[in-house]
Amino acid sequence: MERIIINEENLKENQIDKINIKVRALLVLKKQLLICNYGGAVMLPGGKTDKGETNLQGLIRELHEETGIIYSENELNELFLLEYFQPNYPTRENTVLNRLSKTYFYYGTFRGIDNGNKQMTEKEKKDNFSLELVDIEKISKHLCDKSNPRSVFFDREITEAVKVYKKLLK
Repeated sequence: MERIIINEENLKENQIDKINIKVRALLVLKKQLLICNYGGAVMLPGGKTDKGETNLQGLIRELHEETGIIYSENELNELFLLEYFQPNYPTRENTVLNRLSKTYFYYGTFRGIDNGNKQMTEKEKKDNFSLELVDIEKISKHLCDKSNPRSVFFDREITEAVKVYKKLLK
């Protein structure tokens, strides 16, 4: 799996307060990309893996919870690992820390949304979690929502993931 590192502030390992590991999917259909809006931030579907899950198992579970669709392992392909050093990351708990976010990105074909099988958490419901298919060429129009201070970090992740995906298609 290709590995990309973003560390513009040259943070050292001993300056990291928290390491966050997650999985995300680029689900694409005819040049349209599935995005999530969650608490004022735009991101790709996915999230954290549970204890004992592989990255792919965690992603399949997250996709089922968020879209209601059950993907199989052979429908999702490894794209890359993004190691993103995030200085002064504003947490949901209103603290600021230096974070290293390790995100494993996969890609596959968008197969729809089954609202009857979605299993959203109470927090997702409260924070108006929603899904939307957008033109992958116009993804930047959907980024930079200033209502969530973490948006700048999620926007950078999506931008990098779309760039790697487009390179793959060439």
